[in-house]
Amino acid sequence: MRDPAMRRYSPEGGPVPHGPTGSFSHKVLVAATALLNRYPLATLADIYKSFFQDEFGPGHLLDDHAAALTFLDREIETTVNRFRYEPEPCGLGRCYCRLSLDLVVGGIVSRQRFAEAFLRGSAGFTEPEVETWSRRWTDMRMALLPLRPRIEEFDEAAERIDGRLQHGQYAMHHSARFREAYDPRYRIVRMEDAKVLVGSHG
Repeated sequence: MRDPAMRRYSPEGGPVPHGPTGSFSHKVLVAATALLNRYPLATLADIYKSFFQDEFGPGHLLDDHAAALTFLDREIETTVNRFRYEPEPCGLGRCYCRLSLDLVVGGIVSRQRFAEAFLRGSAGFTEPEVETWSRRWTDMRMALLPLRPRIEEFDEAAERIDGRLQHGQYAMHHSARFREAYDPRYRIVRMEDAKVLVGSHG
C-alpha cells in the first residue's frame, strides 16, 4: 500500500495555474503546484531545493566516494519501504530527479546500480555562479507568488533564502516539517540514468 502522504499530482490535488503555456513563469507554477499537491506541507525552502537540484544536481561534488557509499548503506539499512518507486523530477524536470532508497529496499534496483547512478550524478556537479543563480531564483520566486496562500510563511522564508544567497550560501536543507512529514530518503541522479534504472518498472 502506498504512503497516503505521498500524493501524486491529480486535478483533485489542486488546479494547474493558468497563464501562457510556454512561458517560464507558467512552467515554474505548474512544477511547484505538482510538488505542493504531492507534498502539501512543503515550504518555500523545499520548493527552492527542488529547483536548485534540477539545475545543479546534488549540490556538491563527492570527494570521498567510500564515505558517501558507507553513509548510503547506513541509510538503506534504516529505510522503511514506502513503495516510492517512481523517479521524482526535480524542479522543471529538465536535468535531474530524485530516486528513493525504496527502490533498493524493495529489490527493484540493486544497491550497486543505484550507487553508480548516484555517483555519476555527483560527478557532473558544477559550482553555481551565485549571483546568476540568485537572479534566476528571484524570477522563480516571483512566478510562485500566486501560490503564496498555499505555502506557510512564504514571505519569511523568501527573506531567509535571499539572505543566504547574499552571503554566497546556495545550498538548502529540507524544512523540519517536510522531514517529519515525509521522511525523504533519496539520492539525486540524472534523468537519463533514472530512465535506464526504473524504465521497465510498471
